[in-house]
Amino acid sequence: MRESSELPTRSDGLLDAWRELNRPYEQNDYTGPRRGPMWELRKGRQPFIVTAVHGVRHTRSGAMGKANDANTAGLALLLRRAHKVAGGTVTRSDDRPDANSDPDHPFKAALLQALRPAPLTILVDLHGMSDGHGVDVAVGIGVAPKAPSRAAAERAAAVLEAHGLTVDFAGATTGFNGAGPGTVTTWAQAAGLAAFQLEIRQGLRSFRAPAPDRQRLLRAVSAVVRDLVPHSPIRPR
Repeated sequence: MRESSELPTRSDGLLDAWRELNRPYEQNDYTGPRRGPMWELRKGRQPFIVTAVHGVRHTRSGAMGKANDANTAGLALLLRRAHKVAGGTVTRSDDRPDANSDPDHPFKAALLQALRPAPLTILVDLHGMSDGHGVDVAVGIGVAPKAPSRAAAERAAAVLEAHGLTVDFAGATTGFNGAGPGTVTTWAQAAGLAAFQLEIRQGLRSFRAPAPDRQRLLRAVSAVVRDLVPHSPIRPR
């Protein structure tokens, strides 16, 4: 997908930019463009990667029945461009098991090849949950995170809470811990990255939600990136 001009600086302009960045993923009943690459991977200037593999509908149990995590792909693109970090999104649906359930999904090998992240690069994978879980964001740390992954996730949780969001850490109440054998979090940790996932409730990321709620989310997740980049175990390029 083609890069456009510089992002606006006003919060309402950023909401509009998020909306525009997400439009390609909404095509064809949220299966994405009919032609073109299956994923978008771009390098950044900082040792940080933001991914969203459920921005389009995806396959589970052999059927294209799993809804997309609405607007997470556009949010990942916005964060990537605003903070000059690396990023990756799945752009089109297909009949393969999705990238957050298949341990060998080709998106994962493509990410390593395209981005060539140094060991302990921080990776945050964006997902969406419904509004019925009693929290704004669930921070998933995987089944057996090493110290760098846990430390990054703990800092992210603290920043989110400091910005007024309620947080479930390690899936304690929601069960969303990114601990499955095929999750991006599990795979990235095994690949030597410091990884965790954010499950964001629908009412904060829906384009039908009040603008102040979406602005609150943008401020919070942007602050996570700003906070974590200086604390990365490796130096910026």
